Amino acid sequence: MGNTVLERVTSIKYLGVIFDEKFKWHEHVSYLSKKIACSAGVLSKLRYYTNIKTLLRVYDSLIVSRLTYGLNVWGAACKTTLQPLRVLQNRAIRFISRAPRFRRLDNDYLNLRLLKLDDLYQLSIYKFMHQYFNDKLPSYFLNFFLTPNNSQQNTHRNGILQYQPIQCKKKIMERSVRFVGPKLWQNIPVFNRYLSGKLFKIECVNALLAKY
Repeated sequence: MGNTVLERVTSIKYLGVIFDEKFKWHEHVSYLSKKIACSAGVLSKLRYYTNIKTLLRVYDSLIVSRLTYGLNVWGAACKTTLQPLRVLQNRAIRFISRAPRFRRLDNDYLNLRLLKLDDLYQLSIYKFMHQYFNDKLPSYFLNFFLTPNNSQQNTHRNGILQYQPIQCKKKIMERSVRFVGPKLWQNIPVFNRYLSGKLFKIECVNALLAKY
């Protein structure tokens, strides 16, 4: 490019997210796993010296912040790729709630009002769609949702996003924001779509926790 020779690489870190050449997200998940394993270790030691309220603050600062950063992008990775993060998240929850090793954690997540990784991804999509619907996103996203022939923008009228599903060439695309977002948005009650961002998030969290 110009007089510069561009080096080909298999992955690159951009704004804290590691993109690999095939968008499989293995390297980013591996990077996150190391960070979260260390944070879980902090919780394992702190649990003997402090209360649950403090542990939750540490969990939110060191783990949730990392799990949710850029989640709209890499959260569409296949389930097996994301599994190490689920295991580490469960480990952290066990340290906070002092749950036995083999006990199911649904009630612990519910009692602590914490979302599992897959639901954090779903929440991130809800928030994105809420911003899109209420015109809170940069102009770049104006044509983000297109019809299959890319000739007509999807529009929303009276609280309903007029959406025609994108044809997915690969299975992983079916978990992406462009495919999942409008489908999930149809399940949001119309009166909730105009709530402020904070209230909308609370309603979505309550709905997601109701599944546990």
